[in-house]
Amino acid sequence: MNGRQLAEIARDHHPDLPILVVTGYAENAVIRAGFLGTNMAMITKPFQSRCCQRKSARF
Repeated sequence: MNGRQLAEIARDHHPDLPILVVTGYAENAVIRAGFLGTNMAMITKPFQSRCCQRKSARF
């Protein structure tokens, strides 16, 4: 199971659950692949803690 599959299962139980995806892939490649859905955000590794704080604060 990957992170996207886990997010889908979690959303089955909590449809409005915000999802923050952490990935090592290039951000543009993930966005082009249609990986992110509604109410999802992404940060790419490596990242600083304040970047994670800013992204999660948007939810």
